[in-house]
This record gives sequence, structure tokens and C-alpha cells, in this order.
Amino acid sequence: MRTIRFVAPIITFVATIIVAAGLSACSGNNAPKYKIGVTQCSGGEWRDKVNDEMRREMLFHDDAILEIRTANDNNETQSADIDYFINNGFDLIIVAPNEAEGMTPAVERAYKKGIPVIIFDRRILGDSFTTYIDLDNKGIGLSVSEYVHSLLGDGKVNVLEITGLPGSTPAQERHAGFVEGLAAYPNINLLESVAGDWEFDRAYQVLDSMLDLYPDIDLIYAHNDFMALGVDSLLRERGRRDIKVLGTDASPGQGLEAIRDGRIDASFIYPTEGHRIIDTAFKILQGDSVAKVVTVPTLSSVDKSNAEILLRQNELLKDETSKVLLLDEINATLQNRHNTLSHFLNAVVALAIVLLVVLILVLFLFFKNRKLQKELKEQNQRLIEERDKQIGLYRQLDAVLTKEDEFYNKFMAIIKSDYADATINTDSLAQHFNIGGAQLTRKIKALTNFTPVEILRNYRLEQARHLLLTTDKNINEITFEVGFSSAPYLTKCFREHFGLTPTDLRSQK
Repeated sequence: MRTIRFVAPIITFVATIIVAAGLSACSGNNAPKYKIGVTQCSGGEWRDKVNDEMRREMLFHDDAILEIRTANDNNETQSADIDYFINNGFDLIIVAPNEAEGMTPAVERAYKKGIPVIIFDRRILGDSFTTYIDLDNKGIGLSVSEYVHSLLGDGKVNVLEITGLPGSTPAQERHAGFVEGLAAYPNINLLESVAGDWEFDRAYQVLDSMLDLYPDIDLIYAHNDFMALGVDSLLRERGRRDIKVLGTDASPGQGLEAIRDGRIDASFIYPTEGHRIIDTAFKILQGDSVAKVVTVPTLSSVDKSNAEILLRQNELLKDETSKVLLLDEINATLQNRHNTLSHFLNAVVALAIVLLVVLILVLFLFFKNRKLQKELKEQNQRLIEERDKQIGLYRQLDAVLTKEDEFYNKFMAIIKSDYADATINTDSLAQHFNIGGAQLTRKIKALTNFTPVEILRNYRLEQARHLLLTTDKNINEITFEVGFSSAPYLTKCFREHFGLTPTDLRSQK
């Protein structure tokens, strides 16, 4: 029991060390504190830039991960993306809705489950969101109308508008701002607004029919640069280089390069605000209050005079971003190596401690076993000595019993040979052993619990009984033959001993 009480704390200590080492090894792989999901309604350069800005901003938050999904202009796909974020425990969802009406139910599902939702670029119906980052699409429409007047002057001007997806709020708001702005310029005639759905091919197709319907178009305003390039492609095929083309987004690749190369006359910067989106997300996650609607001011237009400068700035920014991302990857690799080495070191230390404890335990058990062996040897020696002592005592007792047996056997031999002598008594019997009658009585009493006289009388009665059953001798003859002095005395003793008289016994014969 003492060994168990000693070993149990050691085992507990070893287990604690191993568990601590395991926990330490796992500490470098803890799950992130926050999971942020982003669902973009579509792809393209503008949204790629938003995504790059968000990823760059995430470098300052190593306690979170960012997962970006693209719905490719499909409401069902984007709804599935939102459900994926809901079902996989994301802490915040960022949504650029494909269409307001089509995406409202999915956004409401997330918001009603208590998940913060940031809406940016495009609206939904209702207010089931945490905050909306409004990029002021109406302001862009107003700016375009002013730019058209400054570009073409006060003469009569015919304008065609190619809008984005009709159900998307940026298309609706840009159109509303453009129409409202044109009201201040009676000389500008908006021939028609047709949907290009944000797509190159769709803009090309609708313009193909519009040119036949309105051959005197002076300017075409497309709601994004991608559609503006579709417009430029058709105009080049038709040889209509006289028509001005305006776009929106001024994205680094398509928009700025097209302006520099003379394919688009101007575009309007649509701010990406990826850093603002992530900054707002962490304010929400950390419990800070944010405005329900945050409106980002409209930025300036871009034409051939400043497109090259913006392209160079963007290239520098992309280069710096690439370097930062590369440094982050290197840092992550080094951190992983550091964690691996730390885990290995922790494991080595834990193993060393375990081996030390095991060594101590082995030494303890060795010395404990040696002590037990010594104690067992001493105990065995004592047992041997005790055994030898008991053997000696048994031999002495056996010798005594042998002598007692010899004494008793001699006494009974005398009884059997002399019982018929009526004069025999204790003293005469004692003379055979050279002891006194009293000593003989004590000795025989100790061996048999009967006195010599009782043994003699009982033996005589057994002999009388034998003669009664085996001979035809009368009572008097038997009396004197077995050593009794008179027949009445024999009869009295016989009845006391056997429970019936000699006559009764003889009658049963």
C-alpha cells in the first residue's frame, strides 16, 4: 500500500507532463477567433481589386480567416453561398447582392440567425443587415451627366444609356442619377436606356440594334467598363469612331488601359473600399457600433490625361501588394517552422522529464525490491528457525506420547492379566510401576479421564458380559471368574454400566 501511495503521485505527474506537452503542441494550431465569409455577385477586375484589398487588410488580423466566393451573376448560387456561411459557423458575412429582390431572403436568413451582415456596392430590400456601405451610385450618375455637358457643350446632343442588370440597385441608382442630372441640360436628349446586364456580349448585341434605330447617336454611356468595351468593339466594326463612349469603374486593367489606348473616352472611378469593408467588419466583431448606412463619396472621372498616371500607381500598388503577400507567406512559413521546432522541443523536454521520472521510479522500485528481498529473507530465516523449533517440540511431544502410550499399554496389560484377582487394587497396580497409588491415579486419570479402579471395574464388567453371552456359566461362577467379590455387587455394577441385569441379558440370549 505504501508503494502504491508513492507511485500514484508519480504517475499523475507524468500524465500531467504529457498532457501539457500535447496541449502546447496543439496551441500553435488553434482555430481562428473569427471566420469571415464574402460572397461576390460576380467576377471581373473591379471585384478582383476589392478582393485584393480585403486580403491585404486581413494581413493585420492574424486571428481571423477570410473566405471569398463568387456567384457568377446567379441568385441561386449566391443564396447557396450565404447558406454555406450560415451552416459552417462563420462569424460575419459580407455580401455584394446580385439582385435586390432575389437576394433579400438569403440575407434575411443570416441576419435573423444573429450573424452580422455587411452589404456593399448593391442594396437589398428592407433593412435586414448590420450596415450598408453605399458607394453612391446615384452620385456617379449625376457626375456622368455633368461630364457629358462639359464634353459636348450646349449644342444638341443625342445620348444612349446602356444600364447594368435591371434588378441590381447600382444600375437603378446610376440611371436615376443620370436622368436627374440631364434634366439640368435641355440640349442633351436621352434617346433610350437599354439593359446590358453588365456583360460585354449583351452590350454589343443591344447596341447593334440601337445603331440602326438611332443612327445619330453622339455619346453612349455604359454603366461599367466591360460593357463600354463591348460598345467600342461594335463601333469599330461599324466604323463609328465619331461616337463618344463613357464607362464606369475605371478598373486598372479593362477601364484604365482602354482609356489610355483610346477605346473609351472616359470612365468614372467606382471606389473599391476593400480596406473599409474589413475595418468595418472587425469593428462589428469587436462590439463597436457602426452606422446603419455608410456613404462613400463619389470620386473623379478618368480620361486620357490621367489614365497613364493611375495605371502606373496601380502597378506600383500591385507590386507592393505582391511583395507584402510574399513576405506574409515567408513569415507564415517561418512561423510554421518555429512552431514545429517549438513543438519538437516541447516533446523532447516532455520526453526527458518522463524518462527522468521513469528512472527515478525504476531506482525507487529497485531499492524497494532489494529492501523487500532482505525483509523476505529475514522472515524466511525466522520461519525456518520457528519450523525447526516446532519440529523439536513435536519430537519431544512424540517422545512423551510414546512413553505415555507405553505406560498405558503396560497398565492395561496388567489389568487384562490380573483382573480376575479379587484382591487387586490401586496400590498393588502402582507397585508394578514403582510409584504410589495416588501418583498412579493422577497419571491414569490424566491419560484416560478414569481412575485405575474405574478402568478395572469396567474391564471386569465387559468380561462378565462376554461370558454371559458366550457361556452357560451361572452368575456366581461368572462373578468370581471376573474378580467381583459377590454376585449382588456384580448385578448392581452391571445394571449401572449396561442399563440391565445379567439375568435380563442372559434372557435375551
